[in-house]
Amino acid sequence: MAVAAYQFGDFRLDCGRFELLRNDRAIRLERKPMELLILLLASDGQLVTRTEIAGHLWSSEVFVDTEHGINTAIRKIRQVLGDDPENPLFVQTVTGKGYRFSAPVSQILPAARSPEPAVAASAPAESESSGTSDRDPRTKTIPRLWIWIGATSLALTLIAGVAGPVVWHRSTMPRIHSVTVLPLKNLSSDPNTEYFADGMTEELTTELSAIPELQVVSVSSVTPVKGSPESPAEVARKLGVDAVIEGSVSHSKDKVSIDMRLFDARSDRQLWAARFEDAPANLPALQKHIASEIASHARVLLTPSQQARLSSAKPLDPSAYDGYLQGRYLLSKRDFEGAVKMFRHAVVIDPGYARSWAGLAAGLADLSHARPLNMEKGSNPAQGPIREAKAAARHAIELDPENGEAWSALGQIAFDAEWDWKTAEYDLQRAIELSPSDSTTELRYATFLSIVGRRDEAVSHMRRALELDPLSFFNVRHMGSVLYWSRRYDESLEYIRKAEEMEPDRVWLTVDWEVDDYEMKGMGEQAVMADLRNFPLPDGRRWHDRLEAAYRSGGRKAYWETRIKFLQAIPDSPCLGKEIARIYVLSGENDKALENLNRSLNEGCTFFSMMRTEPLFDPLRGDPQFKDMLKKVNLSE
Repeated sequence: MAVAAYQFGDFRLDCGRFELLRNDRAIRLERKPMELLILLLASDGQLVTRTEIAGHLWSSEVFVDTEHGINTAIRKIRQVLGDDPENPLFVQTVTGKGYRFSAPVSQILPAARSPEPAVAASAPAESESSGTSDRDPRTKTIPRLWIWIGATSLALTLIAGVAGPVVWHRSTMPRIHSVTVLPLKNLSSDPNTEYFADGMTEELTTELSAIPELQVVSVSSVTPVKGSPESPAEVARKLGVDAVIEGSVSHSKDKVSIDMRLFDARSDRQLWAARFEDAPANLPALQKHIASEIASHARVLLTPSQQARLSSAKPLDPSAYDGYLQGRYLLSKRDFEGAVKMFRHAVVIDPGYARSWAGLAAGLADLSHARPLNMEKGSNPAQGPIREAKAAARHAIELDPENGEAWSALGQIAFDAEWDWKTAEYDLQRAIELSPSDSTTELRYATFLSIVGRRDEAVSHMRRALELDPLSFFNVRHMGSVLYWSRRYDESLEYIRKAEEMEPDRVWLTVDWEVDDYEMKGMGEQAVMADLRNFPLPDGRRWHDRLEAAYRSGGRKAYWETRIKFLQAIPDSPCLGKEIARIYVLSGENDKALENLNRSLNEGCTFFSMMRTEPLFDPLRGDPQFKDMLKKVNLSE
């Protein structure tokens, strides 16, 4: 029989609401730890093995480090329960086996059902064919959810002017835990408005990503399948999600029309389809309304705060929103300068829209991070785009304290340019809490964790980024980077090579990592051969031939000495000293490496914080100069 709630000590776990309370006060617990706690409570004091936990929590998920995931989930359960692992009151560890819940537990069974109110008549009926199990507590509060959705949909229609939705089909299925939003098709008459459809896709993804109970695969992962002949079921299997959201959008000066469909890959069935229409000024409210509809058909129970977020949106100047969508489109294409220009345009037209300010902050931060070699010698990153990015992010948070993108940008700035590690962790954790399906923030947090030496956590969060965005070249490449910083060179090489296969034209973003992996593995010849790929023909022909000749005549040391001459021929910049130091270490000249590192630090290189975790610099760690440099960036061994 289904259990409505579990009572233990001062705690009560309401299964229907998926909520943990202590003395009737709600306590926040993330989805995976909550699912594990329910599993332990339902086991009636019996041992639950780690294998059983992994199968229950991650049976259909990819790129998941289950060992670390279980440890993290247990740690978070103990934190909210105030349980001491050395002297546990609730969760007992059975060494080498698993866990059992050792405290007395009372089960509270659901009351007999009474006839549903008329407003809930549209709720799907429970049936054996629906695939719903009595043991799944998350499927027992659908009538209450539909009561709220019915009322809220009406309110949103009145607020946003939504002339729909016109529902064509709805089907009863078990709860959906993970989705991807396929790029919306552009049905507008103007083919130059592709940015509008892509921007609307990303906005819907952002709205859904703020719902912790729904895992959303990033839009950048599905961009490669845009226009492909693959069916929704094939896309879902490739990305490891339960369901796919697809649709189309057309817009004119006076009206925007959006057709949406929800496809369940587990049953190969379309669950729902609807058409939405509204004026361009009401698009922010319309996006929230669509996200609310999708959540209801995915059987996700929204909390009151989530309900409030999805029902609050002010009209926005259509020109400002158009500029914002163009900025989002350009940001996804990594055209940071173009994105910044459009976001600036948007905030001038309508300075009250928090997302435009957050987009401006993200664009400026990425622009500064992507082009450190173009900075003028002696410049201070805090005095240019970084300072403006920080101001934009803070203003976005003033307008909307729950804007995860703005918190993420602040976290990147704190560790990238200010070396403020405490603030960086707070900001990035806040961003993850607000946008739990944002793979970019997970990547940034993994980088932060690598810098401060928390290697296992770094790998775990980078795996989470890959789980959210498995087809992203940058995520795959950065997984290789994080594994390299963690001294796991064979695994790192696997991901670096996979990234090269995904984007052969971006070898300049992968080959240095391949070189360093080979060097750390003691494979000097392979490192040299890989480095020669840094000089694509015909532009690098002269240096390619010169380096190859140096290696043939003088071996590895002669090669790296010639490589330093190549770097010294490049116009000077703050981070050039760091790159030259890297090569000096490879050629065994540690004193010159330290000299160039110190120069790079004094000139304001934003990548300097990585020196603490960089394996190539291990021969320098005992030197007092190196230790002093670490102190200058608020780090120590």
